[in-house]
Amino acid sequence: MKINGEARNKARKLFALCQNPQGGVNDSIVSEVLRLVEEKKLRNAIGILSHFKKLVELELAEVRTEVTSAQGLDSAQQKMIGEKLKSVFGEQIDLHFETDREVLGGLKIKSGSTVWDGTISSRLQQLAKQF
Repeated sequence: MKINGEARNKARKLFALCQNPQGGVNDSIVSEVLRLVEEKKLRNAIGILSHFKKLVELELAEVRTEVTSAQGLDSAQQKMIGEKLKSVFGEQIDLHFETDREVLGGLKIKSGSTVWDGTISSRLQQLAKQF
């Protein structure tokens, strides 16, 4: 079923109401939103609910997060990085640490479609492009 832009926008707005400030979604508000959409018989309710469901599922899904460094990180460093990433992305992350000497230094963090590249190799590439 194709969902129109109006239904997507309404679903996004409803989803925003359900989000906790510290991450995740509030189950009781999600239930209330579902009840209200059904009760109010909104135009295109099926499209709204379909997209809303997809947004909630994405929020609750575990996100694979890869941390790449030039040298292996000890357990204390991994724990600290893991805690910081959980505060950014929420508790639902599947954390993997990788070593790649080609990054030279710094960290590259990839979580879902988000990439933070603070590696020396990427900065050198940016400088090379400028010259």
